[in-house]
Amino acid sequence: MVRTLREAQQMIAQQRPSGRKAFGLLWALCSLSIPVWSQPCSITIDPDTTICQGQTVTLHGPAGFPNYLWSNGALTQNTTVNASGTYTCQVTYPSGNLAVNGSFSSGNTGFTTAYTYNSTLTTDGNYWIGSNAAAYHPQWSGTGNGQFLLVNAGWMQPGWKFWCETLPVCPGQTYTISCRAASLASSNPPTISWYVNNVWTGADLTPPAAQATWQTLTTSWTAPPGVTSADFCVQVSSGWGVGNDLGFDDVVISANVVLTDAVDVTVTPLPPLNLGPNALLCTGQSLVLDAASPGATYLWQDGSTASDYVVTGAGNYNVAVTANGCTANDAITVNYNAVPVVDLGPDQTLCTGQNLNLNVFQLGATYIWQDGSNTPSYTVTGPGTYSVTVWVGGCSSGDAIDVAYNPMPVVDIGPDQTLCAGIQAVLDATTPGATYLWQDGSTGPTYTVSSAGVYDVDVTLNGCTASDAASVNYNPSPVANLGADQTLCAGATLNLNVAQPGTTYLWQDGSTGSSFTVSSAGTYSVDVLLNGCSASDAINVAFNPLPVASLGPDQVLCAGAMLNLSVAQPGATYLWQDGSTGSSFTVSSAGTYSVDVLLNGCSASDAINVAYNPLPVASLGPDQTLCAGATVNLNVAQPGATYLWQDGSTGSSFTVSSAGTYSVDVLLN
Repeated sequence: MVRTLREAQQMIAQQRPSGRKAFGLLWALCSLSIPVWSQPCSITIDPDTTICQGQTVTLHGPAGFPNYLWSNGALTQNTTVNASGTYTCQVTYPSGNLAVNGSFSSGNTGFTTAYTYNSTLTTDGNYWIGSNAAAYHPQWSGTGNGQFLLVNAGWMQPGWKFWCETLPVCPGQTYTISCRAASLASSNPPTISWYVNNVWTGADLTPPAAQATWQTLTTSWTAPPGVTSADFCVQVSSGWGVGNDLGFDDVVISANVVLTDAVDVTVTPLPPLNLGPNALLCTGQSLVLDAASPGATYLWQDGSTASDYVVTGAGNYNVAVTANGCTANDAITVNYNAVPVVDLGPDQTLCTGQNLNLNVFQLGATYIWQDGSNTPSYTVTGPGTYSVTVWVGGCSSGDAIDVAYNPMPVVDIGPDQTLCAGIQAVLDATTPGATYLWQDGSTGPTYTVSSAGVYDVDVTLNGCTASDAASVNYNPSPVANLGADQTLCAGATLNLNVAQPGTTYLWQDGSTGSSFTVSSAGTYSVDVLLNGCSASDAINVAFNPLPVASLGPDQVLCAGAMLNLSVAQPGATYLWQDGSTGSSFTVSSAGTYSVDVLLNGCSASDAINVAYNPLPVASLGPDQTLCAGATVNLNVAQPGATYLWQDGSTGSSFTVSSAGTYSVDVLLN
C-alpha cells in the first residue's frame, strides 16, 4: 500500500519504462489526501403538522445558514403560516474554496501528482514549487503571485495528471472549477484538462502561447445523485515534441450550495357556530340560542352542556363547540328594554296663535301620531285630540291629550314716535277686564313717556297675554348760539356760524345760509330748524374807530442828525419796537422803527426805515504864504460828491495864483 507522496513518486520512477511514462498509480495517488469538511449536504425541517382553522404554526428552518427562502416568500429562518399546503424551505451557503493549498503558499502539500518533485526542471516528468521559473530551467520564463507549481511535461507525459485532490461534495450541487495557468516555455503551450472522478469535464483549456502570460481558466461540474466525494485532477493533454511546460496556480473549487426540505400543513375547519347578532328584547320575552353541530360537544358560560340555551334576562352569553379536536367560540350580548313610558301631559287650553310642542323622544325609538306622522315630536297649532304610539326595540306604548284655545286680547299702544326735547307722550293699552305689566314693572293701563327708549306692555285677559311695544326717540333741539354782544374795530368783520348737519336757517334779513358775516353795527338774529325742532338767538354788534399810527415815509439822514417820531393822540397807549411806551420816539441811528397804538381796544401800527449818510470831507489845509509867481492846487475830490467854490466854479479842485481867501462847499448825497 502506498503510504506517502514520496513513496508513490519513487514507485512511479522505478516502474517507468525507458522512453515512456507510467500512468497506473494515478488514482491511488489522488485518494491519499482528504481534507476535513463539515459543510452539510441536506437539511431537515419540522415534521408534517395539523392545526385548527384560525390557528397559526411556526415552521422552523435549520439554524446557522446565511440565506433562507421559504415557498411563501419568507426570508427568515422560521416562518409562521395559517393555511393548508406544502411549505418548502431552501437554504443556500457558499462552500468557500474546497481546494487545499490552492495557491501553493504552503509549498508541496495538500495535493497528489504523477510527477516527480525535483528542482531540476530540465528533466521531463519533474515538477517544483517556486516563484521564478528561470531559477530552475534556463529556457523558461515566468513569475507568479508568490509560489506556484512548475511542471515539465515534455513529450512523454500526455495524459499524466500533475495535480489531484479528493474533496467531499454535495450531490446535485454545481461546482465552479478555476485555476491560473501560463506557458513557461517559449513555444507550444500546453493544453490542460480537468477530470472529476476520472471523467473529463468537457473542457480543454490552453493558456496563451506567449511565454509567461497567465490566464484564468474556468469550467464547472455537477455532482451526480449520491456522490459525496470527488477526485478533482488536472492533466496535460497536449503532446508537443517540445513545450507542454506550464505554470499552475490559484486553484479554486467552490459552489453556492442550495439545500431544500418540505413540510405539509393541514388545517382542520372549525365546527359551524353562529349565535346571531346581539339582541334587544322587551321585558318578559325570551330568546333560544342554538349551537347544534353534528358530533360536537358544548360548554356554555354557566357550565351547561346542551346544544341550546334559553335566555330570559339581560347578560353576555357564550359557548365553546368542539368537533374533530377543534373548538369554535361565539358570544352574544342580550339586553332588555322596558315598555317605553309615553306621557303627553294633562289636557291644555292655549291662547290663539300659540303652539304646543309634544315631544316623546327616546333613544332608538320610532313613532306614529294620530295623523300618521312618525317624528319624535308634534307641534299643535289648533284645538283637537292628539295621540302617539312609541316603539323602542319592538316595545310600544301610547298616550293622548286634548287641546283647547282662548282668543288673545288686542293690544295697541301706537306707532313708534320721535319727539322734540321736553315733550311728553302717553301710551294707552286700556282693555276692559285685563291686567297690565309695563317694562318697568308698573301695572297701570297707561304710561307717560318723558325720555327716549323702548316701551312695552303685556296685557293679560282670560289667561292669554298679548304684548305691544313702541320705540320713542327724542330729537335734540338744534343749537342756535351767536355768542355774547360784541364791539369790533372799524373795518373788522364778524362771522356768525350756526352750521350743524341736517338743519335749515333763517336770519334777520331773510337769508338762509348756515353763517352770516357782520360788517356794520346792529342787531343780528337767527332761527335754526332740525328734524322739526327749532332754536333761535340774537346778538348786538358795535364798532369803534381805529387809532392813527403814521410814522411817515422812510428817511435818509446825514451823520449826526436826529429824527423825532410822534403818534400822540388822546386816550391811546403806545408800544415801540424797543418796548418803550411814550407817544414819541427820537431816532439817532440807522434802523427800522415801529409802533403799535391801542385805543378803545382797537390797534394800529406803522414802521419806518431810517438810514444815515456820512458827511463829505472838505479840508483845504492850513493858510499858506506863497512866493510871487507860485501857485497851489486845492483838491477836495471824493467819489460821488459835487463842489461849489467861492467863485461859483464846481470842479473838484481849484488852482490859487494870487493872494486871497478861498472856500469850497462839498455835497455828498
